[in-house]
Amino acid sequence: MFCFSRNRSMWGSDAQAILSKGRLLLIASLLLLSDSLLAQGGGSEPPILGTANGPWVEPIVEMGSEVPVSSVELQSTEVPATTGRAYLLLAPAFVRYEQDDVEWSLTGSWSATTLNRASGGSFARSLTGGDTAQLTFDGSWIQLGFISDRFSGEVEVLIDGMSQGIFDLYRREETPTSFRFDGLSAGLHTIELVVTGSANPQASNVRVQLDYADTGDGSALPNGDFEETDPRLLISNGWSTTNYAGASGGTYLRSGSGTAWFPFSGDSFSLHALAFGSTGRVKLYVDGVALD
Repeated sequence: MFCFSRNRSMWGSDAQAILSKGRLLLIASLLLLSDSLLAQGGGSEPPILGTANGPWVEPIVEMGSEVPVSSVELQSTEVPATTGRAYLLLAPAFVRYEQDDVEWSLTGSWSATTLNRASGGSFARSLTGGDTAQLTFDGSWIQLGFISDRFSGEVEVLIDGMSQGIFDLYRREETPTSFRFDGLSAGLHTIELVVTGSANPQASNVRVQLDYADTGDGSALPNGDFEETDPRLLISNGWSTTNYAGASGGTYLRSGSGTAWFPFSGDSFSLHALAFGSTGRVKLYVDGVALD
């Protein structure tokens, strides 16, 4: 379960540095490191999180109290990834474009690659300098999602023909990463990615692996409590739904290799999860910034 509120008119200074200023659409994402559960469990309910220093969340593995599940029968069913094709459920506040949506124009030697933790279950890969990917969108912000690993190189990002810089996609482990660009004027914009063919010295290759782009017009999304079955939750492949009477709504999502995204507007949130002896760890990000 996700809980969100919007109850302050100003951000703390730390949050301004991380999330910029004004009323923002935040995109919380979870990266599963090992077998983990997403739901509301038993025990005392954790508070809605958020302080004057900005939004934060405790590691999910530490939330709540241990839930004994060995004595109950659990039935799991695989859940397919949220499909792309310009996800418009929350438009114009939030739109997701998968890398293979028709709105993207890819030139060069891009190839399609399947991956459980990628949005939509796949991403586009290029190893050739000069290859480009271009998207025209209507909004005041855009966030680019990539799959990074030890083979990743560098990519240049241009908006309306102006370079926003060269971004290093190298990570020691396979990790979904994202970069946000906001403060754009209302209306149509064009973003272009250029594969540079270069990489930092630690990288083993120069790959650029494009996963998705999120955009929006700056308007706020409704607050509230949301079950893991809510269509506002976007998930990759690798998740299954499990019936369990101790979970809010009677079910929870479980994965050992998946990613989940939840767009929201506000300055605080609470994420509820089941925790017991065999669960693992997750990484939690807000607008591409990891929360410790």
